[in-house]
Amino acid sequence: MPAVPSPRAAIVNLFVVVSCCPLPFPVWEGVVQTLGMNLARSFWNRLKRNDTHVLLERLEPDGQVTWRQTRGALLEDASRWMAALQAAGIGPGDRVALSLGKSAGLVTAHLAVLGVGAGVVPLNPALTPRETAAVLARAEVRLAITHPETVTRSPEITTAVQGPWWVVGQAGNLPAHTVPLSDVLAVSRPGPEPVERGDDDLALLLFTSGTTGTPKGVGLTHHNLHANLQGLLVETWAMNEEDRLLHALPPHHLHGLALGLYGTLYAGNAAVLLTMRLKTGDWLAYTRVQAHYGYHPANPLDTLFASGFGSDATS
Repeated sequence: MPAVPSPRAAIVNLFVVVSCCPLPFPVWEGVVQTLGMNLARSFWNRLKRNDTHVLLERLEPDGQVTWRQTRGALLEDASRWMAALQAAGIGPGDRVALSLGKSAGLVTAHLAVLGVGAGVVPLNPALTPRETAAVLARAEVRLAITHPETVTRSPEITTAVQGPWWVVGQAGNLPAHTVPLSDVLAVSRPGPEPVERGDDDLALLLFTSGTTGTPKGVGLTHHNLHANLQGLLVETWAMNEEDRLLHALPPHHLHGLALGLYGTLYAGNAAVLLTMRLKTGDWLAYTRVQAHYGYHPANPLDTLFASGFGSDATS
């Protein structure tokens, strides 16, 4: 059994494993080989196994689970979204911005965008409208998917995207360049599967917070993410389908997204998406959730994501 690093060591390893993981990867039981493969194809192959198992749950502050999604349902939804993206002309080399919080469409959107070969640009909701518009322009985003509040609060940002905005949820008086996602999906049918992508193709384009200057883009390739997920989650922490992840980090952060959400799709564990704000040391709330779901207390991901480092779980 490999040694389990501390949560702080895990943060360091996140950046080390990307460039230092030896090739080829060793074969681990139940883990799909991923060299030269679209990250979404790796996820797709995993999701096809035991497709009736619940993969995602959303836990509200009152302790109620308001939404569940099985692996099979995620595959069908993502395929429908992929068909819609392809009909809109989105494909390999394009970039799609996502700002969906921890809504039901969050993971579906990521899987679909990667599936059509485009790169994902997660938006930080803490940025000002001016900063958000600058990020969208620098990333040369072809399409954006978000909630109504994003565009109704700051309609001026819609012109920073080269194509339309798809809006998830009910909304009236939407600004120009926006389309309800429900209208788009109404004429879309599931069927597409992930397209081929190379190791060096862009999968994820993150932007820094802009605390000390203009937000800067940091690109991660399919190989970068594959190497990190395989080396850290599978080979070091031994995550598998029997594990359940308590996810309390913002989904636009690298750790919350690449290890938390993409890691769930890669390793096959289930994930509980917390919408409450958990602060470091708020162990009473944590132990209530832990007791209800029966988490493994020695799992470093469990400790890391439960603490949340004082960040907002919903953003």
